[in-house]
Amino acid sequence: MRLVPEMLWAPPNPIPPQSELRDPSSWVAPESAIDRHKALRARAGVSMPSGEQQVLVFEVIAHSSLGEISLVASRNNEGHWSVDELAEFGVGGNDAAIRHRTWTLPWSDGFALDDELADPCVDAEPLRSTHAEFSLDLTYVWTLETTGRQPTLRVERHYWGFGRASRIRDLLHKGSPR
Repeated sequence: MRLVPEMLWAPPNPIPPQSELRDPSSWVAPESAIDRHKALRARAGVSMPSGEQQVLVFEVIAHSSLGEISLVASRNNEGHWSVDELAEFGVGGNDAAIRHRTWTLPWSDGFALDDELADPCVDAEPLRSTHAEFSLDLTYVWTLETTGRQPTLRVERHYWGFGRASRIRDLLHKGSPR
């Protein structure tokens, strides 16, 4: 394990076991999470960001309560990536906590994101993965999808995930304000 500033403890991005790669369900795209982004944002009264090219990550965290996070990165015509994050912790409860933040990725991270999205290897990764190194009675599932990119990318990972999809997700979180 390694300590990273964004998280308390996180495993390195592993390569999935061969059994995962041979599982036919690994190659079936998950359902789109765009409606879940919109529903979360509607509950919070925050509009859905727009843009011709977007990377959307929807995260569900369940431990003692349910948390949902909508992360939407939009690329403008000049190549800057802006990220809009809406998080709700205690989903469905009267005392749900909502956090809304926005930031712009530094040029270097934006270029790295462009490179990851352009890499044909990202399209060769399994579309679903339930492989995880550990669990602390925690369920953590995230869906990453793109718009304005051909082919459209839509993957689901449990916990921190692996490969290029995980690196794309990590790049979006990297620039978040503390």
